[in-house]
Amino acid sequence: APAAAPAAVALQPQAAMSSSLQRGSAGGDSSDEVVELRTRVRDLELQLSRAEASAAQLQDAASRAADRLQAQALKERELEARLAAVGLGDGGPGGEGRVAGAWLASAVLGAAAGVNGIMRTAKS
Repeated sequence: APAAAPAAVALQPQAAMSSSLQRGSAGGDSSDEVVELRTRVRDLELQLSRAEASAAQLQDAASRAADRLQAQALKERELEARLAAVGLGDGGPGGEGRVAGAWLASAVLGAAAGVNGIMRTAKS
């Protein structure tokens, strides 16, 4: 969707100029029309500049969000590896491995819920 905005901005100057040029050809070239066209060109250049800046800011924000998501995925994999290591341990006769595994599973699920909350906040 962000890529469509610059295309729409790029089409507007052509439409504005062609309508002004049609009026100019019907009524002759006057200095008022030249000034009007120059003003429109300046306005459209400013609009394009703002649109390009917005696109760059959006791209930077998306890149930062992707970096955070990648870091969070790495943390999740590390926690899953820890959980697997605890779950695969012998646990001894008292079942300590199962208790530790349940605690770690709860911690992993809590961390995943936190990540969901962070991602929802980042998207809004």
